[in-house]
This record gives sequence, structure tokens and C-alpha cells, in this order.
Amino acid sequence: MKGILEEFHENYSNKINVQMVDVWKQSDMAEKYSIRVVPTLIFLDSKGEELFRNEGVMSMKQLENKWEELGYSLQERN
Repeated sequence: MKGILEEFHENYSNKINVQMVDVWKQSDMAEKYSIRVVPTLIFLDSKGEELFRNEGVMSMKQLENKWEELGYSLQERN
């Protein structure tokens, strides 16, 4: 997932803020977001409210499609 998220960040950093958390080193974050499976992807809005959660791997296309489905236009890449 790390490589896919890094590519997603490179392509869409002007539209979506991507943050990766190492749950082994940042167990407080794992607890805060109730992460029980690695990888877990949590999509938050600008207020920090959870929009979507996925446990398991997502492809680049699935990430793009989900953000579009949630109403975030990703048409223009960086």
C-alpha cells in the first residue's frame, strides 16, 4: 500500500492530504482510529470526520474512484 499511497500523494497532493501512520510506532494513532487490520485506509473530510474506511489493499484506480464517489474531483493531476 505504501507505494500506491506515495504515488497517489504525488498525483493529487494539491487536492487530497495523504498521511501514513506506522501503527507499530504510533500505537496512539492506531487506538484513536480503532485500527485493527493493516492496512486500513481512512478517508477524512477537512473537519476530520470519517467519510470511508477500508480494511485491506486498494488499487490506485479504486482510490481514485472512491474519492470521486465521495464528491472530490481528481480530474486534474499535479
